[in-house]
Amino acid sequence: MRRTDRIRAAFGLEATSRSLRLLPLLVVLAVAALPSQGCLFFDVEPIDEGIVRTEQADVYSSTALVSLKVASVKRGDIVDILSRESVQGPTYTESWVQVRLRDDAETSGWIEARHIVSQSIVTKTAEIAGSPEAMPALARGRLKVNQRLRLDVGREADVAAVLSRGTLFDIIGKQETTFKPEKKAKPAAGSPEAEEAAGEDGADEPEEQKDVWYRVRLDEGSIVRGGWLLSRSVNLEVPDEILHLEGDGRRFVAWQAIGSVVDPKLAAQNPETATRHHYVTYMRRGSTPAEADFEWVYAVFWDVESHVYYSPFRDTELRGVYPLAMRKDGTRTVVTANVLDDQNQPVPVEYETWTDEKGRFNLRRITPPVRGEKIGRR
Repeated sequence: MRRTDRIRAAFGLEATSRSLRLLPLLVVLAVAALPSQGCLFFDVEPIDEGIVRTEQADVYSSTALVSLKVASVKRGDIVDILSRESVQGPTYTESWVQVRLRDDAETSGWIEARHIVSQSIVTKTAEIAGSPEAMPALARGRLKVNQRLRLDVGREADVAAVLSRGTLFDIIGKQETTFKPEKKAKPAAGSPEAEEAAGEDGADEPEEQKDVWYRVRLDEGSIVRGGWLLSRSVNLEVPDEILHLEGDGRRFVAWQAIGSVVDPKLAAQNPETATRHHYVTYMRRGSTPAEADFEWVYAVFWDVESHVYYSPFRDTELRGVYPLAMRKDGTRTVVTANVLDDQNQPVPVEYETWTDEKGRFNLRRITPPVRGEKIGRR
C-alpha cells in the first residue's frame, strides 16, 4: 500500500475528486500536529551501504502516515543505511530504511525499502549473474507477474529485490528444489469434509512437490544484476523469427544465435528488418523425461536464396541437460551441450558449424555417441 493510500485509509476518505481536494489540507493539519523529529544522524555508524534502484524516491522525516519530505534521491545514488523498520497496519506491512545522504551528511530520514538495495546484495547478485562469456544465455525470459528475485534457490532464500511484471532478462541456468506444502486446516469434526478426509490415507501429510528455478541475469544498467526466479512466473521470449517452428508438442526451451546474414531481397524492401540470425536450438515436449532439460538439438539457419529457415541437422531423443556453451574456433563455431550417460552423469557433446559447396550454413556432431544418452535406450 502506497503512502497516499495509507493516508486515505487513515482518514476514511473515499477515492473521489472531492475527498482528494480535502487531502492536502488534512495532511498540513496533521503534520503541524506532529512533534518535531530531528534528522541529524551524522555521527551514527551505518549498518550497510545502499544504492537507490528506482528512478526517483522521496525521503521522509519518519515512517508515520503523514510526515515531512526531507529529500529526494534518484537511481544510482549511494546512501548510508542506519537502521531498518517494519510498519504494521490493519491491512498492510511495509519495510522502511533509515538512510543518510552521502552528499549531505546532515540530512537523513526514512525511505521505503523497495527503493533501496544494500551494496552487499548488489555484490551477491553480480556474482550470480556472472559474465556472458563465462555463463552464456540459454534463453530470454519475461516476468508474467511481480516476483521476488532470490539470492539462492528455495522459497526461504533471501530476497534481493521484487521485480515488476514485464521485466526482461537472460536465463543462464536452471535448478530444481523440493518442498512440502503447508498442511490444510482440519475440517470440523462430524462434517462431511471430515468424514471424507478420514478415508484418505496420508491426508494429513502432504507429499513433496517440486519447484523449478531459473538463474537469471538482468540487462545492463540494472542495479541488481542476477538471482533466482520461479520458472512458473516466467514466459520464454522465443525470437519471432523461429517461433513458428514450434509444433508437434515440442517447444523451444533454449536457443543460441551463432551468426547472422543480410537477405538482399528483404534489404531491398526494408534494410532495417533484413538481418536474419542462424540458431542452434533446444526443444522438449511434455513426455520428455523429467531428468532431461531437452530432447532435441535442432539447427535452424536462414537461406538467402529461398528466403526461409531450413533445418540441416537434428539430434533427437537425447537426454540433454544444461549448461550450454559456445566458442569460436577459427572460421567455425563450436557448440557444447551435455547429455546424461547410463550412470545419469552429464557428458559434454560438441557440434560444429561448416559451410557446404553452395555456401549454405550447416551443423554436425563431432562427439561420438554416449552410452545411455538416448531416451528409452538406457
